[in-house]
Amino acid sequence: MNFKHFIPGIHKKYYKTYTSAEFYSLLSRFDKQGTKAVARSIVAVLKAHVAAKNAVSKIGDLIEREVFEQLKLR
Repeated sequence: MNFKHFIPGIHKKYYKTYTSAEFYSLLSRFDKQGTKAVARSIVAVLKAHVAAKNAVSKIGDLIEREVFEQLKLR
């Protein structure tokens, strides 16, 4: 099961997002192991989101650095 759509803001463009009440209502339908699986999925998505933002930032930094290097060489 993929729970990316539970995380407000991150995948809003592609998935339906839920209010806190809706989320906890859905979560209450799972047993303890299911709740742990949901939590692991959410943490994994949050970590992947941070990693992607960092990667994009690094690429932007490299491009910017290259532009300044090219300007410096002129």
